[in-house]
Amino acid sequence: MQLYNTLTRKKEEFVPVRPGKVNMYVCGITAYDYCHIGHARSALVFDVLVRHLRALGLDVTFVRNFTDVDDKIIRRANEEKRDWREVGQTYIDAFHEDMDRLNVVRADHEPRATEYIQQMQDLCSELIAQGKAYAVPSGDVYFRVRAYPPTASSPAAAWTNCRPVPAWRPVKKSRIPWTLPCGRQPSPVSPSGKAPGARAVPAGISNARP
Repeated sequence: MQLYNTLTRKKEEFVPVRPGKVNMYVCGITAYDYCHIGHARSALVFDVLVRHLRALGLDVTFVRNFTDVDDKIIRRANEEKRDWREVGQTYIDAFHEDMDRLNVVRADHEPRATEYIQQMQDLCSELIAQGKAYAVPSGDVYFRVRAYPPTASSPAAAWTNCRPVPAWRPVKKSRIPWTLPCGRQPSPVSPSGKAPGARAVPAGISNARP
C-alpha cells in the first residue's frame, strides 16, 4: 500500500515504524456546529484506512481529537446564552450520532483539547525557543516559513517570519483572489506567491471551516 508522504512530497510504500503496529492520529471536529458533508468525507476516508490496516492484520491504535474550546465555540455559547462546555458536548454528541449512522468506526481514543491545554502551551513555548515558531501580538503562535524540502544546494533553508492571514473569510465566490499564506501578492512567476513548499500555519488548534 502506498500513501502520500507530506514530508517528502511523494507517494511511498507504507511501512510501520514498529512491525505489526500502527498508531494513527486524525484531527477531529471543532464542536461549534453540526457536521456537514466535508466532515463525513474526512471521517469515511480514515474509516476505510483503519479498516484496511486492520484487515491486513495490523494492530491499529486510532486516535481522533475533539476541539472542545475555541473562539467559535465561545461565540456560539454567548449567542445561545449557554455554557461553552454544554455547546461543545452538544455538537460532539451530534457528531457521534451522524457518524454512527454512516457506520463509521469510532476512534479508540477521543482526547479533547481542554484536557491538554498546558501541554499545548508548553509545546508552543518549545517551538519558539527552538526558533521554529513565533508569537504575534494577538497571542497566536505561528510556524516559521521555509522552502521545503531542502535541496542539495540548500540543505538547510533559512527560517523567516511571514505575516499571517486568515485561513478563511466570507467573500463572494466570484471575487475570491488567490489566498496567500504570507500576505504577498500573486506574481506572474508563481501564482501561489510562495516558494515550493513554503507555508504558514497556526502552531496550535486548527479550526473546522464553516
